[in-house]
Formats: sequence, structure tokens, C-alpha cells
Amino acid sequence: MVLKKFENRAFGGNVHSMKLETVNITDQIQRYLPGAKPILVQGYSSRNTDYTKAKRPVSAGWGKDDFKTYNPPNEEKINIHIRSKGWIGAAIDENYCIVDIDTLKNKLKEEIVSGPVIGDMLLNLLKSEGFKFHAIKTKNGMQFIFRFPKGSGIKNQVKEVTPLGLVSDYRTKGGMIVFPTLGTDGRFILHTAEGELDELPYFLKPLYRPTFNKDGDPNFPLFPFSEGGRNNALNRFLFLLKANAGEKVTADMIQEVGHLVNEYFTEPPIEKTELNATISSVLRAEVDIPKQTDELLRDIGKTETEQCKIPKPFVIADGMLKREGQKKGIGDVLLPVCRHIPIITQSFANVEKSQLYYEIHWTDHGRQYREIVSAGTIATKKDMLKFADLSLGVTDLNAKDLIEFFDRYITCNEIPRSQLVERLGHVEDGFIHPLLSESVKILPPDLGDKQTVEAFKIKGTADEWISEVFGKVRDHPKAVLMLLGSFTSVILNDLKLAPFIIDLSGPTSFGKTTVLRGAASVWGSGHLVGEWNITKVAAERKAAFLNSFPIILDDTMKADKRELERFVYNYSGGRSKGRGSIVGTQTEFTWNNLMLSTGETSLTEYAQQAGGAAARVLPIVGLPFEGVDHNFFTELYNAMESYHGAIGLDFLKQWQDKKEVLIPMYKDFNSYFQKKANGNVVLGRIARHYAALIFTAHLLNDFFQMEININELTNLFDEIARENKAIDKPMQLLEAILSDLDADRLSIYGKYVPQGRIKALYRDGTLILLPAYLKEFLKTEQKAIRSEWLRRGISIGSMRNGNESDTKQYKHCGENYSGVAIKPEILKELQFDFSTEKKGYSG
Repeated sequence: MVLKKFENRAFGGNVHSMKLETVNITDQIQRYLPGAKPILVQGYSSRNTDYTKAKRPVSAGWGKDDFKTYNPPNEEKINIHIRSKGWIGAAIDENYCIVDIDTLKNKLKEEIVSGPVIGDMLLNLLKSEGFKFHAIKTKNGMQFIFRFPKGSGIKNQVKEVTPLGLVSDYRTKGGMIVFPTLGTDGRFILHTAEGELDELPYFLKPLYRPTFNKDGDPNFPLFPFSEGGRNNALNRFLFLLKANAGEKVTADMIQEVGHLVNEYFTEPPIEKTELNATISSVLRAEVDIPKQTDELLRDIGKTETEQCKIPKPFVIADGMLKREGQKKGIGDVLLPVCRHIPIITQSFANVEKSQLYYEIHWTDHGRQYREIVSAGTIATKKDMLKFADLSLGVTDLNAKDLIEFFDRYITCNEIPRSQLVERLGHVEDGFIHPLLSESVKILPPDLGDKQTVEAFKIKGTADEWISEVFGKVRDHPKAVLMLLGSFTSVILNDLKLAPFIIDLSGPTSFGKTTVLRGAASVWGSGHLVGEWNITKVAAERKAAFLNSFPIILDDTMKADKRELERFVYNYSGGRSKGRGSIVGTQTEFTWNNLMLSTGETSLTEYAQQAGGAAARVLPIVGLPFEGVDHNFFTELYNAMESYHGAIGLDFLKQWQDKKEVLIPMYKDFNSYFQKKANGNVVLGRIARHYAALIFTAHLLNDFFQMEININELTNLFDEIARENKAIDKPMQLLEAILSDLDADRLSIYGKYVPQGRIKALYRDGTLILLPAYLKEFLKTEQKAIRSEWLRRGISIGSMRNGNESDTKQYKHCGENYSGVAIKPEILKELQFDFSTEKKGYSG
């Protein structure tokens, strides 16, 4: 995320991966810290190997606030000192400030935050957001040089927590740092900026002193936030920030910091809607600055309970939920209900179903929990007990009380309501993208779907993706076609087209998976690529959750071959198989997207008997990349890792804005490719979707000037039509039948009666196929295939009762047979000759 506030900052600077030599050190110091003065520093020696002692100055008089009386060593003394393994320090001028990020340890001297790791993350943030600064790599972390922020009151101080949550040391006037020279133990200039540096940004200024509570837990974040506890960690951090901010940090700053921490210190980042909800919750809360950190940790979330009405007879006392009651001999008492204080913070109405959800919030040992559950969950004891796994104090004994509490709570509180969806893409009249739909909550049905949502992320810009990713693919039309499919998927619904499959098949280890990664990079990270080793039900649900976004599956060899044919039919229908439930039928999942698939064998080969399957698959056969080496794939993978997600988002925005004008243009593309289909029904169905792909190429050229070669892609359609026999299923199956007979000529009744089963007759140069054999070979496709043979003049027709039929009575060797005769010229065209003399058979 690039915040608008920083969008126009010019980025400058080069990365230096080598240490500065001992040449003109004074000038080097002036370059990075104007006004600073060199100091002789002890360094390592045979008598000293301690890092802390090595940083001690040996020059006299440097530590005064006023450096006017300090006489720095000349260049000759500096070089002599360096040659004797000494180090050089820089006494900092009042106009500059250095933020020092080091490794942090707890009271047991155990590392809890890695200085080098956090330093790299902060470096990435500052570079990506366009700040001008210098950076020095150190043994234990990183130092960042900025102009001193006037009026900030920053002094030379150690261990301060910044609004960004980093624990930092500060060096300014009166302080000094070790300057990178030869032998400074892993210290070197890592990043430089041209021109005047920026002032130290507000989120790196000191805010409060870090402490630990009685349990040893820190009151500052332990970056990076990782999957599993990201939401709670970010929520806790923002509450800490607000509690310690005072007037130093505004609400806008807290919101901005939340986005920065999520983008650069959280892996993977929390989806945008959930992030905004967390930030809004913090901003709404009235948090007082606590006197002690322990109090703050205990009271996180307290303000939310204070803002709501606790229904009688329930009360909050002693940090827990209780209810008013009586005890014999004592009178009125407060009876414990739950050791936590669960409250309902939001409600959500499902956009597609008549279903209501609630967000339940509670705090346990300083950790924030927020769970979205259906209204029925907090109304039944069995479902309530599931909260116990999430640390909420629910048991058989208090579940009934909690159900009553939630019911009364809903009655007496005005709970804000938002909309919720359980899938992506086209939902009702809107379109749901995880990074665009801020006003709608996305509730993934399962953990796998949550991982899918989190894979929609942005890294880099659309222009960088075009240059670095598409730029490497542009000259490979088969790969380009797969990438176009990723874009086309989200506009299928608007073009009134059904789901469709683009299948790339060819030898293993020749770039098929790389192409899928490229298609995934349109929308996010490589985690959007799945594998075919999933069940049919799982594939249906994945397609339904993605809905309009492409479902990307790699390697059909891992799939159950028996189910592939049926899945092709089910998928292209856009609706899951109907399944029964105890009282009726289960909800049927729907989708309207493109599937991008790869394998060593084309999907159409798994469904040879099914003519309809061929119309549902665009088969691309062969190598997606030709004439490339391993360096090409390395560079392409690196580019996809660095740039993804932005191009798809920008494409979607432009399409949504302009689609009413653009949709009619698709008809011209469809008409063009229908003419190329030349009446072939199967090819005509493929042509509709191919036209959509080329239409998308036209849109990308118009939106982003991507220079896609549309003529080359048009020629590829002709190549696919020529090479794909499955497109002409009637002729493909006839060829299969003729191959079977050619391999089993003793089953053909020529001059001599076969000893075994008769499959066909051969007389007067004509091959006559017997109906029983055709029924066995063609199975359920028999009627459709024979009708197509007759319509296209492949078989010889006859009139029967005023109707044309493909069968006729033939008298052969004194016996009558009914059969389907194939025209001799068709046999010749397919290069089959059954006139060869064989024992037991003669043409």
C-alpha cells in the first residue's frame, strides 16, 4: 500500500554493498552527515574483542554539546588509526538525527526481536513510501539518518518505543556513531538518497519507554506479526499506541500506522476490510493513559464494555461477567457467569442469504479475540461450547447463562450492522475484491478459503508488473493466452458467458507451472495456484468461493482420472452437484469463472467419448516458452515474487468504470471468430470464449498500452483448431473406430466369415459398420455421433418411410445385414485401406 500522503515523494539513492575504504574519511562523513566531525574509536585489537568496548571513543573532548572547541584528527591520523585496526566515529551535528534499530532481548537475555530483520522491514517501508534518508547496516541491526525534526525535543536517548511500535535508540547533537570503514565488523552504507534528506517522520519519533509486565510480557509489539495471531497482535499494538499517544499522535496517524504495520511488518497482511474494522474499533474506544503498563494490559478492551449497556440481571464486576442473585442466609450476591467479558461489537447481514452474523469480542491474558459467528451459534448450547477452544470461558454449567446474556444484550443495545459475503467476485449487484470491498465483510467458509483471501495482495505497481512480468512473457503467445484468461475470468459474467476451461498440456518441466504462477500474479501471490490432487467436492467449493476470479489448478496427473470427464461437465455448468440433506437438499454452489489448468495430457483426452467436453475446453498443446534458458525462469519467478496484484486491481477498476460502453464491442470479436469456426458447433462454442480472450487483450492495450500482439493470438486460434482433433468429435471418434478395426481385421467380414465376432462388413470398396458394434464403442454418444455423420455426409444415407436414415440393408455372402456405410472417400481422406488380403478376411 502506498499512502496518498507519500505518493509524490521522489525516491533516490543507491545501494552500496561494499565497505568504505580509508580514503578521505572526513569527506565521506560530510557526505552522509554534514557538519559531523570524525572521532577516533578504539575498535578491535588483540587485547579487546568485545563489541561494546570497541565502540568507545579515544579522542578527547568530543562529548561536549558544543563542538566548536573540539579539534578532530586530520586525515593522516585517521588513516594511521584505521591501519592499526582502529575505528572512526562521527560526532553528529544538531541538524541530523539517527534512529538505531538493534536486536532486543528479554530479562532472560533471550532474543525476542531481531534487529537485522526489523531493520530490513523498516528499510523496505521507507523506500517503498518514497522517503529520502541514508541507512547504515550494523552488526545488530540498522541505523537510519534523517534531518532533525525542529521542536521535537529529541535528545540522545535509548530504548524508546516509536508510534510504529519499534524500540529505537536516538543519536543527535552531542552523540556519535561508528562510521563504516575498513574492519568495522559488518558495518557498511546500505542505502543513500540524493539531495536534502527528509525530516524524521512522526512514526519514528520517541513516544514511551518500553517495559515488561509481571509475567514478562512486553508492552511493545514483537515484530513481525505472523499468521495465527496477526489480528490480535495488531489490535493490541494499536490500543497500546492510542493509550500512550497523548497529543503526539492523532487519529489519522493511528490509522496510517495501522496500515503501515499491516503492509510492512505483517506476513501475510490482514485483508483490508478486517484491518479497517480493527482500526475503527480502536479509534472508537476511549482509552485513558494508564499509570502503569500492567494496568493497560489488564484493561485492553475495557472501553468497549463501558460503551455498551449490560442487561440486567448481568453486571461486570472484578473484571468478569456476573449476574445478580441470592444465596440462602446471605441475601443479594453477585454470582460468577464467565471469567471473561464477551460482548457483541457488530452484526452482519449476509448479502446472498437470509442469515445474520455477530462479531463476539473478549480479552484473555491481554490477547484480543474477535470471532464472527452465525446468530444460531450464540443461541444453542452445543454451538456455544465451541468457543471453549478459543479460550472463552464456556462450559456446560454456564452456557445457558451466556445464551441468555447474549439475547438480552442484543435487545438492549444498538449494534451496528454491516453487510457480509461468503465468497468473492460478482455477488448480487456488486463485485467483491478483498482489497476493494471495504464496506462489506468477507467471511471465508473455511481456513483454506481464508488463505485464498490472504493471497490477494499487492506488491509493486501495475507498470512494474507489465514491465517485469509481462515483458518477459509477451513474445510467447501460448503463455500470453493463459495470462489473458486470468483477466477475462472477472468479466465473463458481464459478457453473459458460461464458465470455461483453458488447458495447457505438454512435457513436464517446461514452464507450465510457471505460466500458472504468472496468471496468479495478476491478482496476488503464488498461493492462488492450487493442485489437481483435490476431491471433486473441494474443487467445486473452491470454484464457488472464487466465483468470478480464476480457479488455477496445476498437473492433471495428480487428479482422479475417473472423475475428470464428469468434472469438466460439472464445472462448465457453473453449479455443483445436487446433494441431499436430512430434511431436503443442500445449498448448491455456483460460479462463473475461468479455470486455468495444466497437465502432461490434455483434459480432452480424458473425455474422448464425450463430444460436449471438447466444447468446454480450450486445449493449448505444446511448450508455453520456447528458446529460453534457466536464467529466463529465474528472472521471471523473481519478477512474479516482486510484482503482483496491482495490475488485476487496476484492470478491474477501469472495467467497472467503463464496462457499459465496452461490452457491446465484444459482439464484433465474437462475430469474427464465429466466422472462423465455419459452422463447426464445437469450435463455435470455443470461439465465443476465445473472442472474450482477444477482447480482453484489446482492453489491456487500451487501458495500459501493453502492446499485446493480437494478430499473433488470432493465428494461434487457427493453429489450435487445426491441431485439436477433439474439436471435431464425430471425425475423431470415426478415426478411433477405424483404428480399432485396422488393428482387428479378423473382425471384418470380407470374402470369408470371421471366426469370432463381426464388427463390420467390407464389400465393393465400402466399409459398413454394424449397429451393435457402434453402440458398444460410442455408448451414450451413439445417436448424436451417427446423426452428425449423416448430416455431414460422412456416412451414406438412405430413405426409410419418407425419412433419411444412416442404416441400410446389405446382402453380403448370401446373408442380410443392417449397417452404417462410410463413404470410401472419407476412408481415403483418413488414410485407411481395408482392401488388403488377410487370412479369414478379404477385401
